[in-house]
Amino acid sequence: MSDQTANALAPKDALPFLPLIAATPVVFAVLTIPYLNSVFPASDFLRSFSIPVTMIELIIVLWVKLALLTVCTVAIGTMVTAVHDPVSAYLRTLAWGAHLLFGLSVAGITRQYWSGREGEVWPWMLAGLLAYLGTLIAFVATLGSTKDFDWMWFGLGVINVRQLGFYSAAGFSIAIGLAILSKERRSRWLWGGVAAAMIALSFWSGTRSSVLSSIAALGLAAFACRDARSARALGMTLVSFALGALLSVVHVAPEADMGLKRIFTSVSERDGEAVASGRIETWLSTAKAIPKRPFFGYGESQFREIEPTALGTLNHPHNMFLQFLYQWGFIGGGAFLGLAGLLLWRLVGVAKTSPHLALPSLLIVANMFAMAQIEGSIYHPFPVMIAVFALAFGLAAKGAEIAPSPETG
Repeated sequence: MSDQTANALAPKDALPFLPLIAATPVVFAVLTIPYLNSVFPASDFLRSFSIPVTMIELIIVLWVKLALLTVCTVAIGTMVTAVHDPVSAYLRTLAWGAHLLFGLSVAGITRQYWSGREGEVWPWMLAGLLAYLGTLIAFVATLGSTKDFDWMWFGLGVINVRQLGFYSAAGFSIAIGLAILSKERRSRWLWGGVAAAMIALSFWSGTRSSVLSSIAALGLAAFACRDARSARALGMTLVSFALGALLSVVHVAPEADMGLKRIFTSVSERDGEAVASGRIETWLSTAKAIPKRPFFGYGESQFREIEPTALGTLNHPHNMFLQFLYQWGFIGGGAFLGLAGLLLWRLVGVAKTSPHLALPSLLIVANMFAMAQIEGSIYHPFPVMIAVFALAFGLAAKGAEIAPSPETG
């Protein structure tokens, strides 16, 4: 067995599967309880051929490949059978395929060219997001009379102005990560200032989700990385938020549903449905719809056409778990969510041992996943792209660092 294969099968990586193996008797027993026959006729079939035991064995054998294969199979199957909006099903499923190939490509490029060059990779990514911010500022400056402009249908790579939070959260994650890691005071404050400019975009647009998800991402980073839970990191974060809030009021859009005021007034609402901007009804309705097609779901991008609370406009239920269980069922959606959770957990492990490689990556992924609990950051292409990039780069950089060289392998 080669050293690389041995690393891939290291006990620390296999540990999450140990409880699954140990739980085999219980899983087998629960799925074949005689009482299930009346509501789940396949129970007797599962017992006769020991299907649960075999499936657990296959999970261990195929590891992550099984989850990935399951997601791909269900996604393609539901794409072909979608009848309510087949065009969206095809295009969105193909987009998921592109995200997968993109991640694999980034991982390969990182192992071959970018390993050890994180000091160049992240500033380039941040430069692109700053260029986006500059483009937005220039656009707003040229609007002239803004009273007739429809701010809720903004454009510039987004639909609703709230989706500016995708770009804001990504830029803030990279900048604050670089600020926390920086050993030089001047560069630390430079990155902190950039973080303030990026989070200002969330405050300016009145987007609560990206502000809350940025705080949540910093919490996970503090758990994983000592540098992120230092007094210096806390101070840098507070200053960035405070400065970002001040920058956001330099220009106040003539729209009552934007800006810092909107954030404060919306969270002070007494009615829970008002605080959630109508999401609670959508969540409950979606949760009731999932058991009606529990195995393979309704298909990618069918939510708007099928779900009554979508009102013909919402593309997703504004919750990551409901989104994937609805579109790919417990089989495909469960495999996707399990794989995403496993990759995030591995990234947390990399951030613990090698924060210089993975802290910005962890902040981005955690930010997008946290935002996806109340927004569509794992639906729309750009936030998915940046999350896939961060996952692939963070994990592949660590893998390249520990891989044996040709001379020693």
